[in-house]
Amino acid sequence: MMHRAKPTAVSKAGLPPHTEPICRSWVHFRRTTGGGARRASAATIRGGLGLTQSLGDLGATLVAGILWSVFTPAVAFGYAAAWMTASVLTAWWLRPGPST
Repeated sequence: MMHRAKPTAVSKAGLPPHTEPICRSWVHFRRTTGGGARRASAATIRGGLGLTQSLGDLGATLVAGILWSVFTPAVAFGYAAAWMTASVLTAWWLRPGPST
């Protein structure tokens, strides 16, 4: 006896039902934004964020490398740990307050 696959349900648009809401929202997005205007600005923002993060990473790597070479690896790790601690404390301090 041969096993047959169940037929897949198809929506009015000819797509599987689980993809229809995504497609409808994409069509709405394209109609309301005039194409890709909003998408291009979001890509620019993401690119700027990536550039900022990469420059920060480069600077931190250079400083840690110099500390590692001139002093000891423990000094370089201490430098990195100090920045991580400062980052966690700053994120905690800047966290959103309770909603009123």
